Amino acid sequence: MIRGSICTIMFLLATIAIFASQEAALSLKDVRGIMEKIFSYHVENKEFSPLLVKRSFKLYIEQFDPEKIYLMQDEVEPFLNLDLSVLAEVVRDYYHDQFPQYSRLSQVIQKAIYRQQKSREKQTDLLINKGIEAVNRNVPLSYTDYPSTMQEMEERVLNHLLLPIKRGTKTTSQMKVNTMFETWFVARRRQLFCW
Repeated sequence: MIRGSICTIMFLLATIAIFASQEAALSLKDVRGIMEKIFSYHVENKEFSPLLVKRSFKLYIEQFDPEKIYLMQDEVEPFLNLDLSVLAEVVRDYYHDQFPQYSRLSQVIQKAIYRQQKSREKQTDLLINKGIEAVNRNVPLSYTDYPSTMQEMEERVLNHLLLPIKRGTKTTSQMKVNTMFETWFVARRRQLFCW
């Protein structure tokens, strides 16, 4: 009796899970319907327009790479400075449930992720080999633009790896004070225990 009840409950839970997962899965054809619902609640924008296309690409890029350490300037430029014909094409594609420009940006981002992984490996090895010499450098907290060369990208990756270390590292003067205190403490302890 109990075994039958447990099996029935398990069957119902599995069925609900299957239907719930099918409802949650979105396709590209669902995007326009969802966007139209959003537009119906929005005060300023009631339809997909060239202005929203510009904003959407800008937000997509900024949300992915807020620190400007993944994407190169020549990779973001085509998406941030779209001409009117491309903007009109994106809007037209939207109404046909097609998103080739967004797919293109996604491919650029995937390439950037792969490049970043390789760069982190390289820069991590460099940090291990250089040791304290690598830590004793100025590291910017943020960047205003995207890197234009691979060398600049590599430098940013190295700085990004160093940033948490630098935040946790004391200044040179603090280290000197600590070293002097430790030296005094060790000498004092020897003096006390060696009498």
